[in-house]
Amino acid sequence: MSNDLITMLAAGLFAAIVLYAARHATQKLLRRSLPTWLTPAAAGLAMILATVWGEYRWFADASARLPETAQVISANAASEPWRPWTYLWPVTTRFVALDGANRARPAPGVVATNLYLVARWQPVQPVTVAYDCVGGRQAVLGGEAAVTADGSLTSGAWSAAPEGDAGLKAACAGG
Repeated sequence: MSNDLITMLAAGLFAAIVLYAARHATQKLLRRSLPTWLTPAAAGLAMILATVWGEYRWFADASARLPETAQVISANAASEPWRPWTYLWPVTTRFVALDGANRARPAPGVVATNLYLVARWQPVQPVTVAYDCVGGRQAVLGGEAAVTADGSLTSGAWSAAPEGDAGLKAACAGG
């Protein structure tokens, strides 16, 4: 979040410096001056554009920082009234990635793997999940919850995975 603030302020300062120099150059060369309101208007526009650019760039940057074995299985693109441009092009503010390198098969037909829950301005939340590939079920592991050799859970319960669940498909298709 502080990087976004610094980027926005730097863009505004850079635009103000460029327009300040342009005002003085036109005054010296053409003996005419650009309007004084142009400098703060350009600085404000540069700050808005830098902020919008950062919002749309976040998803690509965040997904590129994941391990090579991780794949994005779900992304949430949203539109919000305080960002009216998102009604034309929704912005992704959070996503879920599955780590294919940490797959384990604790029981026949069961795959345990890590999911990364990634949200803008939030720390990454790793969650260990077990998928029953045959029964189409899933369970969050951790704490005392684990999968036994017969496919049952030591704590907690299996829940039915939603129809067409991308996590179930990705976990059961790989490795």
